[in-house]
Amino acid sequence: MPRYPTVPGADHSETVVSNQPLLMVLYLVLPVLGGGVGYALMRLSDWLLSLPWLPYQGALEWVQSLPQPGVMIALVVLGGLAGLWLAAEISRSQMTVAVGDHAVELRRGADRQQLTRAQVHRVFTDGSDLVLHGAGGQELARERQDLKPARLHRAFLALIHRPALP
Repeated sequence: MPRYPTVPGADHSETVVSNQPLLMVLYLVLPVLGGGVGYALMRLSDWLLSLPWLPYQGALEWVQSLPQPGVMIALVVLGGLAGLWLAAEISRSQMTVAVGDHAVELRRGADRQQLTRAQVHRVFTDGSDLVLHGAGGQELARERQDLKPARLHRAFLALIHRPALP
């Protein structure tokens, strides 16, 4: 069974389940696509100006009148930065689950919700939600996520088979 990344600590480790490979691809692909859109905008500007229904024709004419190749380079760079921004926004919206010796932590961007091992008695997915219940059946957490259920299952199964440390 493959191990997922663990973070060694003073007296504990945690199994982290995330969409890290997908996010790495997004950080590579989206800036390139954004730069390509910037390049295409300049290359297609004559054709775009021939469309009478296109809004912002004045802005496109102004961009076209600026000196080349500076405008082309600026549009490619701005498109790349827009792609990088979009990748960062997608990254902030992704759920990461860290299952440790003492606690379970749900992370989304800067938001974190930590539940102790003793609090969590039942974990399951409900559609695309990860649900954690306490001893009395009360819902402790419900978070929308798109992590692979098998990876979540293995992380929580490892928690069950790992002895609690003092």
